[in-house]
Amino acid sequence: YAFGIISFLCGSWWRADTKAGSKTTALMLSNVLFLLGFFGFVLVPKYWPLLASILLLLLFFVEHYTPLIAGFSRSYRLMRAILSVVASITLALSFFLVPS
Repeated sequence: YAFGIISFLCGSWWRADTKAGSKTTALMLSNVLFLLGFFGFVLVPKYWPLLASILLLLLFFVEHYTPLIAGFSRSYRLMRAILSVVASITLALSFFLVPS
């Protein structure tokens, strides 16, 4: 499920990048983050919950604290902040507390 969310968020940057015109940084970064997530999920599934936790927070911070992605409404920012933190904590806890 986390991989699906990460893929969706990275893909949403494509739309933001095409609206921005010549900015390709967001597009390139979304591809890098997607590939990091994909290969992490496939090649090191034992560490996937920890990697997904980090990726979700990284996606949130890039979207909301850099000029790469267009601005969001206050309500969306709040919702994404809460969901990103809860999902990241849950994934990190599952990595550290669930025996593998």
